[in-house]
Amino acid sequence: MFKSTIYNFIFILILSSCANIQAPSGGPKDISPPIIIETFPINKTVNYKHNFVSLKFNKYMNKGKVVEDVSISPELKLSFSWSGKELEIEFEEELEENTTYSLVLGTEYTDYLGNKPAEAYSLVFSSGSKLDSGRIDGKLFDEKPADKFIFAYKLDSINADTLNIFHTSPDYKVQCGSSGKFTFNALKSGNYRLIAIDDKMKNNVLDEKLDKFGAALRDVFVNEKITPFIPIKIGKPIDLTGPQIINVVSKQNRNLEITFDEAIDLNSIDKTLLLITDSLGNKSMVIEDLYYPNSTDSNKVDIFLGERLDTNFVWKLDISQLKILDTLGNEYHDSLSKEFFFSHKDRRLKKGNLITKFPKDSSDNYQIKNFILEFDQFINIDIPDSTFILRTDSMATVIKFKIINPKMIELLLKDELKYEQWHTLELDFNNINSYNDMLFIDSIVKISFKTISEPVYNKISGSFADSLNSCINYNLEFFSKKNRHILNLKNKSNWAIDKIIKGSYTYFLYCDLNKNNIYDHGFPFPYKTSEPFSILEPEKIEVKERWDVEDIIIKY
Repeated sequence: MFKSTIYNFIFILILSSCANIQAPSGGPKDISPPIIIETFPINKTVNYKHNFVSLKFNKYMNKGKVVEDVSISPELKLSFSWSGKELEIEFEEELEENTTYSLVLGTEYTDYLGNKPAEAYSLVFSSGSKLDSGRIDGKLFDEKPADKFIFAYKLDSINADTLNIFHTSPDYKVQCGSSGKFTFNALKSGNYRLIAIDDKMKNNVLDEKLDKFGAALRDVFVNEKITPFIPIKIGKPIDLTGPQIINVVSKQNRNLEITFDEAIDLNSIDKTLLLITDSLGNKSMVIEDLYYPNSTDSNKVDIFLGERLDTNFVWKLDISQLKILDTLGNEYHDSLSKEFFFSHKDRRLKKGNLITKFPKDSSDNYQIKNFILEFDQFINIDIPDSTFILRTDSMATVIKFKIINPKMIELLLKDELKYEQWHTLELDFNNINSYNDMLFIDSIVKISFKTISEPVYNKISGSFADSLNSCINYNLEFFSKKNRHILNLKNKSNWAIDKIIKGSYTYFLYCDLNKNNIYDHGFPFPYKTSEPFSILEPEKIEVKERWDVEDIIIKY
């Protein structure tokens, strides 16, 4: 009995050691990318009749990550099984006759240590005697192109105008690596449409408000002799849905705040069509102003009323006559265009607070710019002129200011500050009251700071020409990590940037077809191509201090 127990224990230990795959102990950590060292069939096999393929790796893999990253075009249902470092992929459907297949392993999978591959892998084979040999090369231009997809749709057998990528899977797809370069191999001759997509759900369709999107410059024709190169830029997720109201609250009894589910175009709201009445419709409120409640949150709109709301009533907000737009131009649509709310009871003894953070006292790197004061309550905008003083050496200057909205004041410092000098800003908050006549801060705040040294500006200039005369309106963006300059160019013209500081610059040139001064990445449905563009890479234009750069030739 005792011997039997020992044998069983040893047998269990042997099984456990066989099943537990671990990295060898000792030595430097393995950071090398995984590699496929053998495949069945070999690449570009013809007359292939088996119902599976296999991939053998040079190391043990994260099996789940590998399986998630496998795709095949044209699409087939697949099942997977592993044996050590080898993956067998079985086709659960029969191969179509005389068809070229491309099995792709992307760039998101890892080995057991988390190392990703250097590039995507493609295994091409044909069920017939001939391989389709059409090819498309291209590059995705993006700050982080790795793991994003390029989808290709064959257009010859469909009406291209009806192709809706919100619902239609691509005929082919590839995943980009860190360089952004991509290649479609083994394509049938014909016309194709390409898009870039950040396919978050891995469901082979474009998901609104989730997946980033970019269209190619044009649809392309492919055959054995023509290999087009397609550059693509990817943009923000597509938003086709209008804004919705999340809630309406009375912050103070002259302050109403509407919260939306996305950023709102404040200019689209006509305050004369916005109605606030008591629930019985007997009393209407005068709206004095609309504004964003702070400089960073455009999902909210604050309403400043001409008088206090009576706290004994239930109040009604009616937006049924308004055309409220989000920042993309989508219109608000909701059958519930009336919202009811209670008035806020003012706590009249509570002082307001200043939200703005001042520069650190005695700091010596202040930029030459205006300064924003932001409060958490409405202020009485009747502020004496002498409230804000700037002292430089022995000179005292009254600082002009602008009321941005009932909670924000802009101090117009920019024209008064001098480079590389010490200044003292005096803010007399004894002169600033809230709308209910309570003081905010009953003191004078003094902040001393030194402005930055005057930048050394250089000049960069050159010429531009489009040999194809393909556009009449071009925008040129010169940019470094810290600075950006935008010029509008005409064909066959000279250009110059007179004030540019030192740095490594590149440029982005695009044809602004709709003259909105924004690069347009196209639209998925109804389909619209992106605007043509050109990017300088990988070279940089070095701008050195006190050296002008001339004769930069930009061709399109």
